Amino acid sequence: MPRLPRQLSTGAIYHVYQRGNNREYIFDKDESKGFFIHQVKEYNKKFDFEVFAFVMMDNHYHMIIKLNNDPLDKIMFNINNVFAHYFNKKYKRTGHVFESRYNCKRVESNANLLWLLRYIHRNPVRANMVNRVDDYKWSSHYFYINRIKDFVNTHFILSIISNNRTKSIKKYLQLMSVAGDNCDNKKDYEIIKDTLIQKWDVNEITLTFDKNKSCMERESLNDISNRIFCDKVQKNLILSGSRRRGLTRQKLAFIKEAINNKYTIKEISNYLNNTEPAVSLLLSRNKM
Repeated sequence: MPRLPRQLSTGAIYHVYQRGNNREYIFDKDESKGFFIHQVKEYNKKFDFEVFAFVMMDNHYHMIIKLNNDPLDKIMFNINNVFAHYFNKKYKRTGHVFESRYNCKRVESNANLLWLLRYIHRNPVRANMVNRVDDYKWSSHYFYINRIKDFVNTHFILSIISNNRTKSIKKYLQLMSVAGDNCDNKKDYEIIKDTLIQKWDVNEITLTFDKNKSCMERESLNDISNRIFCDKVQKNLILSGSRRRGLTRQKLAFIKEAINNKYTIKEISNYLNNTEPAVSLLLSRNKM
């Protein structure tokens, strides 16, 4: 039975990773690592997606990818397929190069995105291949610390850390150097979140990618509600989840403005203490 395509969201950020078949060391040569990275760069020109980070290990890779207008299955099929042909031809072999289909997990928060960036760039340290992140050349770490403008979009994540580039680089280096590397234990994430990320007020910063403007900061939902809900009593009623008909016009204005700022129905419904179906129904009855 053929595998069904994954249902992935346009505009979402994903952690993509895959290893060699039977855990073979398909990337143990610099030439192989370089060839794969070159394919990512070339297909980034052909397809509409963003690369936020990568690391090439000897038998697997990790990437952080943001989807725009092209599906992830199409992107990864082309990249992996070209590499598989290259690898089999180079080593005069046949059969599968990669272990099954690529894996992917959606990134759900800014804090998770920062921890994932750290996890990816510290992979070689965790594997005892090098002592420091700076000592490994096959990752996007060099793009971040040297401000390299290429196919890796470093601006997006650095802007989450701080709007001041000097400060964001300094905090990024803190993130890379703090102790804790147990990728299978949530404790590492909690340590990083408690010791660094929360102190940076990362959760208060929400960014969205605009392919025409590179990266821009969204207006917060609080600011939108303060601007639209002039009457404090009505505002409190709306934010408490009230369904009074007299509040519909203001509630709809807020929802439309939030959508224009690239917030999801889930984010909006949570803020309004409503359900997603209720917000969607309100929109369907009052088409934008």
